[in-house]
Amino acid sequence: MTTHRHENLSTAPLREFVLEGFRGGAETQALLFAVFLALYMASIMGNLTMITVITLDARLHSPMYFFLKNLSFLDFCYSSVFAPKALTNFFSSSKVISLRGCAAQLFFFSLLGTTEALLLAVMAYDRFMAICNPLYYPVTMCHMVCTLLVLGSYCGGCLNAIVETSLTFKLPFCGSDRIDHFFCDVLPLLRLTCADTALNELVMFSICGFILLGAAIGILTSYGYITVTILRMPSGSGRHKVFSTCGSHLTAVCLFYGTGFVVYGQPGAVESMEQGKVVSIFYTQVTPMLNPLIYSLRNKDVKDALRRLGQRRAALELIWTGNKAAVVSRAMTTQRHGSFSAVPLREFVLVGFRGGVETQALLFALFLALYMVTMMGNLTMVVVITLDARLHSPMYFFLKNLSFLDLCYSSVIAPNALANFFSSSKVITFAGCATQFFFLSVFANTETFLLAVMAYDRFMAICSTLRSNHINHFFCDVRPLLQLACADTALNELVVFGLCGLIIVSTTLAVLISYGYITVTILRMHSGSRRHKFFSTCGSHLTAASLFYGTLFVMYAQPGAVESMEQGKVVSIFYTQVIPMLKPLIYSLWNEDVKDALRRLGQRWAAPAVTTHRHRNLSAVPWQEFVLVGFRGEVATQALLFTVFLALYTVTIMGNLTMIMVITLDARLHSPMYFFLKNLSFLDLCYSSVIAPNALANFFSSSRVITFIGCATQLCFFSLSATTEAFLLAVMAYDRFMAICSPLRYHMTMSPTTCACLVLGSYCGGCLNSIVHLTFQLPFCSSNRIDHFFCDVHPLLQLACADTALNELLLFGICGFIIVSTVLVILVSYGYITVTILRMRSGSGRVRVFSTCGSHMTAVSLFYGTVFVMYAQPGAVESMEQGKVVSIFYTQVIPMLNPLIYSLRNKDVKDALRRLGQRRAAL
Repeated sequence: MTTHRHENLSTAPLREFVLEGFRGGAETQALLFAVFLALYMASIMGNLTMITVITLDARLHSPMYFFLKNLSFLDFCYSSVFAPKALTNFFSSSKVISLRGCAAQLFFFSLLGTTEALLLAVMAYDRFMAICNPLYYPVTMCHMVCTLLVLGSYCGGCLNAIVETSLTFKLPFCGSDRIDHFFCDVLPLLRLTCADTALNELVMFSICGFILLGAAIGILTSYGYITVTILRMPSGSGRHKVFSTCGSHLTAVCLFYGTGFVVYGQPGAVESMEQGKVVSIFYTQVTPMLNPLIYSLRNKDVKDALRRLGQRRAALELIWTGNKAAVVSRAMTTQRHGSFSAVPLREFVLVGFRGGVETQALLFALFLALYMVTMMGNLTMVVVITLDARLHSPMYFFLKNLSFLDLCYSSVIAPNALANFFSSSKVITFAGCATQFFFLSVFANTETFLLAVMAYDRFMAICSTLRSNHINHFFCDVRPLLQLACADTALNELVVFGLCGLIIVSTTLAVLISYGYITVTILRMHSGSRRHKFFSTCGSHLTAASLFYGTLFVMYAQPGAVESMEQGKVVSIFYTQVIPMLKPLIYSLWNEDVKDALRRLGQRWAAPAVTTHRHRNLSAVPWQEFVLVGFRGEVATQALLFTVFLALYTVTIMGNLTMIMVITLDARLHSPMYFFLKNLSFLDLCYSSVIAPNALANFFSSSRVITFIGCATQLCFFSLSATTEAFLLAVMAYDRFMAICSPLRYHMTMSPTTCACLVLGSYCGGCLNSIVHLTFQLPFCSSNRIDHFFCDVHPLLQLACADTALNELLLFGICGFIIVSTVLVILVSYGYITVTILRMRSGSGRVRVFSTCGSHMTAVSLFYGTVFVMYAQPGAVESMEQGKVVSIFYTQVIPMLNPLIYSLRNKDVKDALRRLGQRRAAL
């Protein structure tokens, strides 16, 4: 089974790894476990002691020891990234680490390692300032500067960790899942990837090289200046003192950078993994353990601080026993005079349980028994769950953590309580009391949260695993997914069936009706060649439609479709893979135009020099202006069109300005729906104003010239306004969905900030689309007569003397994405709205809700309907006269109709207009 699993790893990306660690038998593993545990415990104790000493001793509150405290914290975290997992794996049979766990380990390893490298450079700079510029040292290395330097080190480490981890785990791991190391390091991970790692290695080498080289240069430069300064000192004792302050730091630097160079800078580092593992123990466990020893044994200030801390601890009992009466008397006097704040307390007395010696002995025995049972029970639980692979499940993972918490929880209180049963002083220091309270609070609150997490784990195990999580298909389809649901799927099936049925039936009807008319038209033709020509243009589409709808019918309309999943999988291969492969073949083999286009493309490829030469000659004199041909006709026709345009534009201006003014002035209309409507009116106002003034001027102008910049500006604002309106109509549909389907959360979800962001996002989308247009990057060097009354894309592309395939493809892709995404949002919103309305029991409620959506639906239908007729009809580019008429509709008529639709069909707007009229009359 294991062999089979590893053989098939290349078919799917890995979700977990196996940390092989060190090879050897049970005795070797036990020895390594003891070594790792000793190193880790020494590292934890040493670094925690260093942090405690520096924090409690006021004489060590200087920049040098501030950095040293941060270094100890880094070493504490650094060793804790690897040691617990490595210790667990020594006696584990699986040694598995998840993909996320591996990524997290690599991230923190890189973060802490890089931060330590930078912090060592900062510490070297601190020594340089202290020795070479002692007069400026207190000013330069103030607390704010020290904090910023430490923070900068962490930021550098975080940046390197993000880059290194993201680059490593973006690679596909589809070979072996066995990491030949005891933790997730970069080099063994790169060996598992099945892609080219050259780029990753180059980027990581550059970033790590830059950080380490920069830090090393900083250290060398600092110690260069320090050496020069020391050599200039006349006093031998002064030199020795300065060398002693730098010796600890130099030793730490040599250990850190030396082991890093041996692992990552030696030749054949990746190949010699066994040697790399041994050296890795040194810089992941030994160095963090040695750092506090180096700084304590070689540093007189730290040794003095440790001595003072020990003396303070030893003197506490003597102070209490020798001066107990004086302390009590002083406390009573202080209490009598009400001056508690005069002498702040430095220690407390734990009174404990009252009683004689026998009572204290009984309580001691009871406490000791309870503590021993707690220790043994929880340690046993942790060891058993760790060693038994069958218990490696979420429930026992939480249970192991609960046992660890209980172990720590009781250890915070029991040892001190046991010591106090037979102690006469029962003193606890201020810092000790604060520490005890802190850990008590940490473990108690953590246990509270963990118990809640365990309850959620049980809920998921019982309530969400009654059904399988195996989808009986090769992709996520609706029917196999519904089989896995543990709730009633009747409503889902009804909605899916209704929507899919509506889409399939409506599209099938459109296909059948279209081909019905086509058949009648073809049968009326007298010429056989023309019939054959028209049938050939339709044959490709009919074949594609038959294949697509045929397989869908077999898949979803056959009896017992859900039961026969194996047959469904075979049919699914046909309509998900075979049909998309057949369509280009069908359209190319059946279609003369496509075959001719392919032939021409081959000829163009064969003779690029001729085409290039021709385009170069054409682009020699690019046009600087265009002529808008507009509508053809006599003076009377032009006068009539002028009147129509003027009337439409005037009504548009008046209607949309009225709508904006009414919504602005009437406080009852200050809601999200009318906020979007006001923005829609503003867009319609701008939309028509982009085109109408110039069109009106051209009706009685003989030149009808528009400059190159003017044409580009008109197209830009036309695209901006139209795209923004498309997005805004989708936003308005979403607003109606939230108002009808989630009325209780409506005002919270559609807050003013959210509404403003949605409108701003619509404008940004429109702006992006208008900027991306590549129309005016083409050379216009043939005719300069635009066969339209404004600068639209299609007539402009006809004037270009270069290949417009890329422009058309980009334009089609962007516009298609915008239209499809906005239409989908509108359809999904109104689908949910329809389901919500149908569930309403009140007929009046249904009518009221339908009335709030009717205006928006009408505006959407008008906008998208005319856009579809203009840009999606067959022969749209060729039939420019028809296009001009349709363009009048969506550039002038729709902006004029929108305010009428929303005012005539909306009771709130009509009431606002009535109130505005009454206010006007009353003034």
